Amino acid sequence: MKIIKRSFFLFIAVVIGLVVASIFTVYFLGKSDEIIKDEVNKYLYSNNITKCKIEKLFIPENYKYSKHGEKLKVSADELSEILKIELNNYAQIKPLEREVIKEDDYLSVNYEVYNGDELLGKAADIYFQVGSNEFSSEIEKQLIGLIKGEKITFWSKTNNDEVNKYKIVVTSINDYYLPEVTNQFVIENYNEEGLKTTNDFYSWIKNKAYENKRSEYIFDIRNEIRDAIIKRSKFTIDDGEVAEYAVDIYKKYEQIAFLCGYENIEDYCKNELNLTKDEFLSMCCEEGKNDIKEALIIGAIAFKENICVSDEEIQKYCEENEEQIENKDQICYTIIENKVYDLLLSDIIKSV
Repeated sequence: MKIIKRSFFLFIAVVIGLVVASIFTVYFLGKSDEIIKDEVNKYLYSNNITKCKIEKLFIPENYKYSKHGEKLKVSADELSEILKIELNNYAQIKPLEREVIKEDDYLSVNYEVYNGDELLGKAADIYFQVGSNEFSSEIEKQLIGLIKGEKITFWSKTNNDEVNKYKIVVTSINDYYLPEVTNQFVIENYNEEGLKTTNDFYSWIKNKAYENKRSEYIFDIRNEIRDAIIKRSKFTIDDGEVAEYAVDIYKKYEQIAFLCGYENIEDYCKNELNLTKDEFLSMCCEEGKNDIKEALIIGAIAFKENICVSDEEIQKYCEENEEQIENKDQICYTIIENKVYDLLLSDIIKSV
């Protein structure tokens, strides 16, 4: 009789243990979507990505990059470009006596933008070079040959097929001078960098060009390993979520187009990307899909390697990048993303 009771209680204990273990497993696996780091999950959810999943993570071993073993070289043109960018910080704009506007002139303008009779905005003393497309390519072309001080009106179509009216006055025609590099120029402007002579300055420019080249090299390899992992891993992708995410990418390119001086996305696609609008929309969707897959990969690797983010790292990131702590999901994801790629590319970074 005692043996029967012991067996019965043992059976009950085993059943209870199995139930508790099942609850424990479901709870803790469910919390992190099984293979995704919780911080990355929060980032995905904040971007309305809830249905897209990574089913299998595959990282190729002994992967040979296309630039494997390639030595970094900085060309004379690259050095010249870095030098020009640096000297542009100290360029001088001097008014010309000439009254007629020519291509490559640096203009100062005041302008107002209207939609019908409604004033949308205005600005004064805006500087740009004619032909640079910094202001607006179509307007810049029409300025050539006009007279300084003359009030002129242009119409330009928007993305919504509305027509905005621009009233522009060119207040000055200018020439643009880069400073001469002398020891005095170096001492006055680069003392904090520890530079005192022109030789110091040109060596500093060379190092800066090399670091830029190195960053480009690492960035290219980073994209290559990302594409390789995406190609070999398996995902469940929701087209609706991709389409919604692609809208934000479209808006990002709209802002870029505006900063490049284009009034509509169609002209930007045609002139800068060499794409039709339909091809551009497909590109936005494909870019969105890859962004989502990359985030899923980052989450899976971070989970596998137990990569975490501390409050100190978040605070440091905010201080260095002048970010607000309120955007914590994005900040956590960015820090984890950088840590994952540092891990994947550690051997490459050391060798460059």
